[in-house]
Amino acid sequence: MVWTRRHTMRVAVALVIGVACHAAWVVLFILGASLGASAIVRSALWLAAPIVTAAGYAAGLAISVRGASPLAWRFPHLFVAVAIGCTAGEIVGSRVGPMFAGLGVLGAGALSALGLAIGDAARRRI
Repeated sequence: MVWTRRHTMRVAVALVIGVACHAAWVVLFILGASLGASAIVRSALWLAAPIVTAAGYAAGLAISVRGASPLAWRFPHLFVAVAIGCTAGEIVGSRVGPMFAGLGVLGAGALSALGLAIGDAARRRI
């Protein structure tokens, strides 16, 4: 496996966009909670956390490798792989507490995006 600066930049772009999407979700969640949203709205916002964060990480990976290998880096493939990690992070984090559920989504999504980049670097696709 050969890890280059290009690989590092691709992961960095994915992390920046993923963290930005997660931050946007946090702002919406705090606004919803402070404005006295119903339990259904708060539940929908909790369920949206891994989806929004995974979309950010997947978009970052897809944008950063555009044109490099079109068959290997399709958005749905990236989204599903990262969404599994984000969902697992939320499940594990929610066992500890609500704040850790959000951190679990963020951390597990980052690890999933990094794992995709390492796996494809090992296969020399990117």
